[in-house]
Amino acid sequence: MIKQFFKTVFLVDLLQGMALTFRYNWTKKIITLQYPDKEKWVPYERFRGLHYQAVDEEGELKCVACELCARICPAGVITIEGYEDEKGNRRPSVYTMDLHRCAYCGLCVEACPEDAINHGAGYEFAGFKREDAVMTLDKLLKNKANEKDPEKMGTVVSARFVRDKDGIKVIEDGKKRYRWW
Repeated sequence: MIKQFFKTVFLVDLLQGMALTFRYNWTKKIITLQYPDKEKWVPYERFRGLHYQAVDEEGELKCVACELCARICPAGVITIEGYEDEKGNRRPSVYTMDLHRCAYCGLCVEACPEDAINHGAGYEFAGFKREDAVMTLDKLLKNKANEKDPEKMGTVVSARFVRDKDGIKVIEDGKKRYRWW
């Protein structure tokens, strides 16, 4: 009873918590990612980044313009118009995604019977105009897939900040790689 009284009056639990916080703050190594000037994070395989369109072994689009991804999308992000090519295969003539409304829920990826649309590794997609967030078929083909090598996933790699005619980019130079946790 007296012990509980002293714990309550002198706030022993609070002091123990503060001691733990201060000990952690001043004895642990502080980790700061030097992004975008010197370092860049490599996402995990299951990371839901920018969408990309997959192609088959011959370089043909896997998309058959079935519009299942557009129908299942809860935000109505995807617009597809299909046509039939000279071989009799359906292909998309128009395929756009308005990423302003996209929730990156992955329903479009799950619904696709051809595994044509996937989430990629891109997380650097801020833009200066609204049109920058509208992904056309050409933009979706340029995006890249997630890293498959487990040694590289979730690591920080050295990088450099580049401005060129295509805009601003952070390019990996791969000289140094480490786990940030």
